[in-house]
Amino acid sequence: MSAGSTGSALWPVSALLRCCHPAPVAAVTILSGLIAYAVGHRTAGVLLVAGVVGTSQLAVGWANDAIDADRDRAVRRADKPLALEWPQGRPWVATAALIASLAMIALAVSSTRPLAAGAAVVGLVSAQLYNWPLKGTVFSIVPYLVSFAAIPMFIIAAVPATPPGQLVVAAACFGGAAHLLNAVPDLEMDDATGVRGLPQRLGESRSRAVGAILTGLAVFALL
Repeated sequence: MSAGSTGSALWPVSALLRCCHPAPVAAVTILSGLIAYAVGHRTAGVLLVAGVVGTSQLAVGWANDAIDADRDRAVRRADKPLALEWPQGRPWVATAALIASLAMIALAVSSTRPLAAGAAVVGLVSAQLYNWPLKGTVFSIVPYLVSFAAIPMFIIAAVPATPPGQLVVAAACFGGAAHLLNAVPDLEMDDATGVRGLPQRLGESRSRAVGAILTGLAVFALL
């Protein structure tokens, strides 16, 4: 096989990996592993937490790009491979999202206690409901609140221990703030493609303000 054909074979793999939003996937997975270590998980438990959270993040990221492919193509988003670079890859990304979702559910259900597994599955389902159909509605923040709250619930319930209420509240507030502040740079593109979630309805200044309030509430809950 020539060097050129090898590069061609690897190119879709690279595009597929970039479709999963690798930076947030890595950040959330590593942070979850650190939290797992901090609350008393041994090495196997830390790896389990990282595996469940990591596959969940992969599933959500791939589903997001597969569902948004047409909108991303309409505004020619250079940061989304399915928009310009790999338009024929949508079925592959959708399939990867499905496989990652099933793998996450199987891993959580087979390896953790019912409360922890339930929290993990609820977090995944909530995040996928954001991708469709809640992203373009006033309720777009709800999946962020639920899914971020589910992370510490899953990690601590898997120890096993009772998740502290203030930690769950703090995680939910951080999730809501992340949604609002993350959307601000893309408000114009979202408006052009008809996405009317909560940040788009609030506008830039109010999204920043509410995001700051939620961040403050998260810090208050932790303190």
